[in-house]
Amino acid sequence: MTEDELQLLRAALRARERRIADLERALHRQGMYDPLTGLPNRELLLDRLDHALAMALRHPSVTAVIQIDVDRFGRLNDWLGSEGGDAALVELSRRLRAVLRPGDTLARVGADEFAVLCVQLESERAVHDVATRLLTALDEPMSTGDREFVLSVSAGVALAHDGHRRPGDLLADANSALDRAKRRGGMRHEIFDAEMRSRLVDRLQIENELRTAVERDELRLEYQPIIGLREGRIVGVEALVRWDHPRLGLVGPDQFVDIAEESGLIRRVGAWVLRHAAAEVAALRAEDPSTRELELAVNLSARQLSRPDTLIATVTEVLEETGLPPHLLALEITESALVDEGHEEAAEEGLAQLRALGVRLVLDDFGTGYASLAQLKRLRFDAIKVDRSFVASLGLADEGEDALLVAAIIHMATALGLTVVAEGVESSRQLRRLSALRCAQGQGYHFARPLAPGRLREMLAAPPASWSQA
Repeated sequence: MTEDELQLLRAALRARERRIADLERALHRQGMYDPLTGLPNRELLLDRLDHALAMALRHPSVTAVIQIDVDRFGRLNDWLGSEGGDAALVELSRRLRAVLRPGDTLARVGADEFAVLCVQLESERAVHDVATRLLTALDEPMSTGDREFVLSVSAGVALAHDGHRRPGDLLADANSALDRAKRRGGMRHEIFDAEMRSRLVDRLQIENELRTAVERDELRLEYQPIIGLREGRIVGVEALVRWDHPRLGLVGPDQFVDIAEESGLIRRVGAWVLRHAAAEVAALRAEDPSTRELELAVNLSARQLSRPDTLIATVTEVLEETGLPPHLLALEITESALVDEGHEEAAEEGLAQLRALGVRLVLDDFGTGYASLAQLKRLRFDAIKVDRSFVASLGLADEGEDALLVAAIIHMATALGLTVVAEGVESSRQLRRLSALRCAQGQGYHFARPLAPGRLREMLAAPPASWSQA
C-alpha cells in the first residue's frame, strides 16, 4: 500500500470515528433530553440533583425542587388535539424557562409534569419567589391556531435537608406538596414541611395496616336510612364502611377512604362492602316481608370505575351469591368520579355495563362537580343526590339562592324522570321545605344517624310516626 493510500485510509478512519462520536453524543442527548421541548428529562434531572445534594453538603446553601403539574391538561388536550397540546407544552416550557435563574434546571418529567432544580439559593424565601414567578409566567393567554386559552399550573416545593440522601426522596416530597396544592384547588404552590411529613408517615402506616384489614375482619358496616318523603317510610339504606382499628378504635371513612383510593386498595375495600351489604340486606328481606322492596345504596369510587371488567364481574357475582334483585341495588357515583382525568371513557363504559345488569345508578353530591345535563341524559342515571351544602339553609328566613337551586334541580330531575334525594336533612324545617319543593326522598340525622345492622332492624320494625316529619 502506498503512502497516499495509507493517508486516505487514515482520513477515512478518522471520519468514521467522528461519525461514531457524533452518533454517541446524539444517543446520549436522546437519552437525557425530552424530544418535544428540548428540556432535560427525569434521568438527567436526577443526575444533576445528585450532584447538587453532594455540593450542598460541602458548601451549605439552600437547594430545592419545585414539582409542577398542568391543571386539567387532559381536558385541554382533548379540546386542542394532540398537536395543539404539544404546542401548548412547548410554549409552557419556554415561559417557565424565561423566568428562571441561569443556574436553575427545568426538566420535563412526565406528560404534563415539569420539575425545577434550584441550587445555591440565598434563603428559603427565595424559593417562594421562584415558585411565584413560575405560576405568574402563565397569566397571559396562549394561542394555537384560532384558539386562545390560559394554562394554569400547581406546584409543590421541597427543600433539601440532611435527610435527603437520595434525589428521589426530594422529588417524592415535592410531589406530596404538589398533591396538597391540587387538593386545595390548584393554581397555587405549597411547601413540604414537618407537618406534612408527619401526616405522610401516618398515611403510610394507615395504608400498610389497611392492606390486612379485610383479611383480619376489621371492617364494619353501618346503614343510614333513606326516607320516602311522600310515603313517610324507609325506602332504602346506604351502606357506610367503618374500620374497627386494633389501635385507634372505630375509624370513620374520612380517615381512610382517601388513602384507600390513592393506594388502589379501594377496589378490595369496595368489593368487601358490596358483598357484605348485599348479604345483610338479602337476609333482611328474607326475615321481614315488609322489606322486600328495600333498596341498598353502595358507593363506587373512581378507581373502581376505571376497571369496568373487574367491577362488573364483582357486581354480577354478588347478585348471584346473595339473590338480591338487581333493581334493588343502587350504585352511587360522585360527579368527580365521572370527570376523573384520564378515566372518563372507562367510567362511561362501566356505567353502561352496570345498567345492562339492571342495577340503579345514582349521581351523588350533585351540584358540587362538573356533571352536565348531557351526561345525565347520555348516562341515564336513575336518581341524583342533592349535596348537603344546598340543603343546610333551607327553611331559614335568609335561605337565599339555595331554595331556588334545589327547586331548579328537582324540576330538572323530574323532567328527566330522575328521583331526587336530599342529603344532610338535619331539622324539621329543612324537611318541611323539601316536602314543599316536592323532593322525593331524603336522608340525614333528622331521621337517623348511621345504624349498626341490629339497630337498623329495630328502626325498620318501629312505627313510621316515631321518626316522621313531626
